[in-house]
Amino acid sequence: MSTLILCACIGFIIAVMWIDLIFDALVLPHHNSKDPLPEEVLATMSSFFKRITYKPFLIFVILVGMFTIIIQQIINSSVPVWRLGHL
Repeated sequence: MSTLILCACIGFIIAVMWIDLIFDALVLPHHNSKDPLPEEVLATMSSFFKRITYKPFLIFVILVGMFTIIIQQIINSSVPVWRLGHL
């Protein structure tokens, strides 16, 4: 069960990193410009971060859960078979 929860937490973190990559792609064309970012770019980013930072407790719980499971697996030496690379 802990491996399933760990995979879900990692999937959530990957999704957040994907969104960050999308934001990087939105800003990249304006990298060398001294002008402020266009309003549509700022609106896209602010609408996402407004939803995420409204309840940051979710991200905190997911990160703490993920690290707790990883530490528990290290302490108990209960590394899943898929991480071993062989049976």
